[in-house]
Amino acid sequence: MNRSEQSQFIDREVKGLWPQWTPADAEVRAWLNALANLDYNLARKAAEACFAELTVNARRPVLGRFLEKARALVRSTGDGRRAARDPETNVFLECLEAPKGKPHMAGLRRPVYAYPTSRQSDPDYLLACAESMRRHFNRLYGGRWIVRRPGGAGPPS
Repeated sequence: MNRSEQSQFIDREVKGLWPQWTPADAEVRAWLNALANLDYNLARKAAEACFAELTVNARRPVLGRFLEKARALVRSTGDGRRAARDPETNVFLECLEAPKGKPHMAGLRRPVYAYPTSRQSDPDYLLACAESMRRHFNRLYGGRWIVRRPGGAGPPS
């Protein structure tokens, strides 16, 4: 889910099931982070499953129980967008000039992944992550690293 979907989920789904719940800011942030890698419909099913299990009139949702239900739903349905699969990427770092004494690194490619994985499909965010990673690789390994996008390779960095 993106950030607006996460907020909408908390306001509509969670607070709809637990209307007396008034979360602190830190609790909302924990929920937002937990929702980042989940599909909206799967999260709704997990919240409804948590609510259906209640034996007393609980006034607040339990994040741990919700996440257990979400994980179980991902395993049983194979749903959950990319949460259950490895993310795909079309952005890589490539070692253009090998560091001194490490010629085997020339041409080496490393994929660039964004966190949270819901941002993996945002090309601007992914390129910003790649640029940060490129600078880090230049300092860490040495040599010259560039950002590559197969089929649309950008200018060498």
